[in-house]
Amino acid sequence: MAQFADEAGFEFLLPVARWVGYKENSFFHNSVLETMSWASGLLAATREIAVFATVHTAFSHPIVAAKQCATADQIGHGRFGLNIVWRLNSYEYEMFGIDLPTEHSARYAFGQEWFDIARKIWTEQRRSTGTASTSR
Repeated sequence: MAQFADEAGFEFLLPVARWVGYKENSFFHNSVLETMSWASGLLAATREIAVFATVHTAFSHPIVAAKQCATADQIGHGRFGLNIVWRLNSYEYEMFGIDLPTEHSARYAFGQEWFDIARKIWTEQRRSTGTASTSR
């Protein structure tokens, strides 16, 4: 389907991230792939279309996500995008044993901090010393 969308001139695909399907009887999104890997596969199989992976800030460390995004962007030759989600359904938080922040400003402050860390990793130039410290 991604290749057909690419050939038809669609602008982007958005792999949706869910940790638990919806509670209704529809079973919608009961089985969804991990979106960074999914997006990378779609980027490798297409030529022009952009692919946005969804990341949930509460469940993804910004350093790991930043590296995953950089990898996907290399695979897609600059066609990768990121859909950042700062709030989910309460039962998805419960699955991870985390309380859902109820205050709107607290959720967005956390999301902004998460994004600031990832953006700094992508944009800041640092030289590695190439040395490692080991203790024996």
